[in-house]
Amino acid sequence: MTRTQRSTGRCTKRTRSKAGKARQKLYKDKRWFILRARQLRKHPFCQCPHCREMNLRANVVDHIKPHRGDRKLFFDPANLCSMNKHCHDSFKQSEELGGHGFDRGSDERGFPLNQDHDWFSHDNS
Repeated sequence: MTRTQRSTGRCTKRTRSKAGKARQKLYKDKRWFILRARQLRKHPFCQCPHCREMNLRANVVDHIKPHRGDRKLFFDPANLCSMNKHCHDSFKQSEELGGHGFDRGSDERGFPLNQDHDWFSHDNS
């Protein structure tokens, strides 16, 4: 048993496929750094549906359509979206991993997304 397995109870090393390693190399490409900086300058606030009106500063550039190693799609400026790290790591990642992503029942403040929900009823009877 390694030290990491003893301290956490599980192994923290991941094994990546060759395709996965190739995809990660794209994020170290000089063109990506330039494209990312350009995207954040052009759209400095989070563009996700939950916080467009909150003016949260974007610090992550997301690929709208997953590129899966496709260089053309990876470097396509039309396929980029500026996001706040919290939104990217929660909503967007959930969506990509088969979860509900943005199609949830409530927003990040706990308010129902469905405008027909009882909470929005103004009838006090």
